[in-house]
Amino acid sequence: MRKTVSILAVALFCIGLHAQDNAIINELTSILDSNQVLAHYSYCDASGAEIGNGTATIQGRKYVVSEGKAMFISNGATLYSVFSDRKEIYIENAGSSSDIFSNLPSLLQKVKDLKWDGTNLSFSMELQGAGKLLCKARVQKLPWNDNGQFTVSEDLLNSNIYVVTDLR
Repeated sequence: MRKTVSILAVALFCIGLHAQDNAIINELTSILDSNQVLAHYSYCDASGAEIGNGTATIQGRKYVVSEGKAMFISNGATLYSVFSDRKEIYIENAGSSSDIFSNLPSLLQKVKDLKWDGTNLSFSMELQGAGKLLCKARVQKLPWNDNGQFTVSEDLLNSNIYVVTDLR
């Protein structure tokens, strides 16, 4: 499930890479290349029942996705999966099979009904194990910001509260 959540959230913004509409591709690519992007997203099943929502901040290959009690943070080199309810943190190399950027090409081939109006993005897709998902996001462009939000604090990693599993 953690892969599904992180893949969906970031796919909302990286979708322009292989989408069918060139105008949407160009606009989304331009936004991602020059801005930090904040999105509030949700996705629902084919009946329209919401099954997930959260926020995603993306800047280049760096991202923070927060959904419920799960947070996925990538600084472009390392992916941290933080589960506050289970008090667990997993550390992996960015680009591993759990990282959305390595799974993006196969994911984007499943996108249909892409719509973008400059603020709102929506599409549908079939995802193995989840069926048809209807995804939408409200997108806000922010200035590029290299402040440290794309990392996990050493205090948290070294605390006795969380079990840290380093898979690198």
